[in-house]
Amino acid sequence: MTSDTGSPGGRPRRLLRMAAAALGVLALVACATPAARNVVPETEVGEAEPLDGLPVRHWANAAPKDVIQREQLRVAQYRASQRLKGEKTYDVLALSGGAWDGAFGAGLLNGWTARGDRPDFEMVTGVSTGALMASFVFLGPQYDAQLKQMYTEFKTNDLVVYTIASGILGSSPSVADSKPLANIIARYVTRDFLREVAAEYKTGRRLYVVTTNLDAQRPVVWDMGMIAARDTPQSLELFRKVLLASASVPALFPPVRIPVTVNGTEHEELHVDGGATTEIYVAPLDMPARELVRQHVRRDQRIKFYVIWNGKVDPEWEPVKASTVSIAGRSISTLIKYQGLNDLARIYQFSQKVDGDYYLAFIPKDFQEERNEIFDTDYMSKLYGLGYRLGRDGYDWSRKPPNQ
Repeated sequence: MTSDTGSPGGRPRRLLRMAAAALGVLALVACATPAARNVVPETEVGEAEPLDGLPVRHWANAAPKDVIQREQLRVAQYRASQRLKGEKTYDVLALSGGAWDGAFGAGLLNGWTARGDRPDFEMVTGVSTGALMASFVFLGPQYDAQLKQMYTEFKTNDLVVYTIASGILGSSPSVADSKPLANIIARYVTRDFLREVAAEYKTGRRLYVVTTNLDAQRPVVWDMGMIAARDTPQSLELFRKVLLASASVPALFPPVRIPVTVNGTEHEELHVDGGATTEIYVAPLDMPARELVRQHVRRDQRIKFYVIWNGKVDPEWEPVKASTVSIAGRSISTLIKYQGLNDLARIYQFSQKVDGDYYLAFIPKDFQEERNEIFDTDYMSKLYGLGYRLGRDGYDWSRKPPNQ
């Protein structure tokens, strides 16, 4: 759950900066704690598959080799489900990282439901905290209550167990344990939940989540509907692991180990927060967009890209202490912000390639509440309430990315 550059209270900021500084310390002690895993060889990294050879993922920064076949399957599913006949627009929703600030997107979407004109999105993508939101949103307003609960009821102690000493000394790969978050994911993502996702997938709708493959140093897009459609204990475990990995802040939470197979040999990949490489995602720019759109969007159908950025887009003033931890933390948060702004611009470029409409929502700059802990339910409830009111009253979407 990638953090953004808000104005949190002192203790949460110190903890996040400690995690950032720990990156350097962990690099120094890594030689004392070698990972006991069979890494995928560099020459075979593109061939590894985690689920019985099914093509459930591809690199996020390049069009997959079988992109035409993937889209032909989607079109066939659409036609079989009759969805192509009734929809006036083809609606895409992209959800960004933002950690606790995901409360904004959750409120905005639930308020949109209350307004009565929230689309039945044909494609939903999520990165980091957006990945946790995306599954609920994909299944529709019947999961609005769970979405609200996720961002207004869980405190820091419900999500994080600190292991700072072992993390810094090198006996642990992080300064916190992600088991509480994994347990919460498992509470919501059940076998029945997966079957609902699979049912929607079979109508041609798509749910995508982004993680970062640390070995390959590349973003990975996971087709969560295809995983769900496999309907096995292994697919349930993989679905949960992908959500956990996308929300696992490097150094704060441990990377998620995902077993894969290459030519019959078992290996293991390390995946972390999708925000380490991509803050928000729709498609790679080299995707043959026009050709694909002609396949699955009618000539009279308008494609719309709704982009929810769980953060602020304007620079935010903050005096930085002349210390290693403060400088490292501020630098990383600044990097995250500007990486995200670049992603917003790329999505806009893609929308123009397909003659689509671009709609951007973000936290207003006048929201100045502060947190007393990392996941402060009072702060998140206020931000959720703001998003809800804006969605209910009809959000004034920006039609271009910032500074354009």
